[in-house]
Amino acid sequence: MNMITFTNALTAIAIATVIGGVGSLGVTTQAVAATDIKPTLSVSGKSYYQKEHAKNSAVGRWEKKAVIQHGMNYGKWGQAKQTSFDCNSKFHQGNGKKLWTCKASGKPVANVKMCASGKIRARWYHPNKAGAQKGVKDAWEKLAAAEHGMKYSFYKNATNKHFTCGADSQFPGKITCNLSATPCK
Repeated sequence: MNMITFTNALTAIAIATVIGGVGSLGVTTQAVAATDIKPTLSVSGKSYYQKEHAKNSAVGRWEKKAVIQHGMNYGKWGQAKQTSFDCNSKFHQGNGKKLWTCKASGKPVANVKMCASGKIRARWYHPNKAGAQKGVKDAWEKLAAAEHGMKYSFYKNATNKHFTCGADSQFPGKITCNLSATPCK
């Protein structure tokens, strides 16, 4: 354990002792970020007399095709990379007005949850189960904040959660809760 982590763990344990519980904490490695970008997708929209309507049609169809091919997280044109339009017009034979058709192209990008590598582990002892559960979540959030920053400190965003509570023979009359989870922002 490096010195910063050791100091943060001691501080969290000291805080835990002051508020009436006893805790132990574990730490993990540095946070890692990942972005998932899919290959370029090109989709033509319906024809319209106004160019903007033709662009909107192409975007709507692009978003639907991105969802069908890659999943819900990829269906936002506003998140896509390298976006472009290819619009063409021709004259309608019946009325002589310009009729626009556009093709939307872009690389679908997922709204990827950024998670730290590894897990943070916390243990908390308390006379009752509710206190032990609250204490272990609070301890986990504090350690996640100390290790990876405030954005990673919310238990509700964590993945790979493992939570257990029960009586502990080492601490008669106390309930022990153990929590391990991967912090995500």
